[in-house]
Amino acid sequence: MRLKIIYISLLSLFFISCEENKIENEEMSIISSIYNSLPKFIPPPPPINGHEEDTLKKSIKRKSIRYAINKNFRNDKFGKNVSNAFYKFSDKKRLSVDSTYWSLVKRLVKQKKITESVNEKKLNDYLNESSVFLNQKNITSEDKKKFNINIILSFSKVVFNSSINKAAISVSNYSDSLDASVIIYLLEKIDDIWIIKYHEVISEIT
Repeated sequence: MRLKIIYISLLSLFFISCEENKIENEEMSIISSIYNSLPKFIPPPPPINGHEEDTLKKSIKRKSIRYAINKNFRNDKFGKNVSNAFYKFSDKKRLSVDSTYWSLVKRLVKQKKITESVNEKKLNDYLNESSVFLNQKNITSEDKKKFNINIILSFSKVVFNSSINKAAISVSNYSDSLDASVIIYLLEKIDDIWIIKYHEVISEIT
């Protein structure tokens, strides 16, 4: 009887470990999908006197964007600013999301403060490039020069539905004290790929 209890306990621990590993893999996949969707260049300014091509070339040379990732997950508090109207990621149309997504957003808002680190090695396996990881949310002018970065990103823990095919995550973008925002992304897993379906800037300083 005692051996049976030990066996069942070990089996339960094995299944819990497998489930946690699966969740972490999905989490890293979602973070990489968002990271890889971010613009690599600041959009060019409007053309001056019809010289659109020259303006674009100069802008791209001058204003490439490099991101760093905060080593720690971060759950920013933004509950009062959240509504169920999001922008559709593909065509920028604003509409109310369905109850499944909205329930994920509400759970995301209620997340408590955590002290957990991003699995850097696992995340780099999903990224198209090796990212800079820093143990901070904010960056200074010195940091930008030292690490050759423009923006630091802080990701929240991902909230999943029971089927683990829909998810919500918030991302803080920090460039400096006058240029910071928090964005909620809603994603769906389609053909084993996490696709961003909706997004909304819910806190912004410009």
